[in-house]
Amino acid sequence: LRAAHSALDSVSTGAPQPHTENEFVLDFAFIQPSNGRAKVRTRVISSPRHTKRLLQALLKNLERYEERFGTIETSTDDDPVFH
Repeated sequence: LRAAHSALDSVSTGAPQPHTENEFVLDFAFIQPSNGRAKVRTRVISSPRHTKRLLQALLKNLERYEERFGTIETSTDDDPVFH
């Protein structure tokens, strides 16, 4: 898989994940530090099965990353948390 950089590339600083019985909604939002307001940049709607496969792939890649570069710390109070 090869991705080219484009004008559509964006940075995500938050991604709340609402869901229903049949789908997960992944909203990738940019939170402006100056005012704290979030703007959704990308919305991905996925089936529960595909969402689980995505999670498994992300976990495997995080495991490989930490083996190479060390543990990623996630327990800071400054980071926004979405559920």
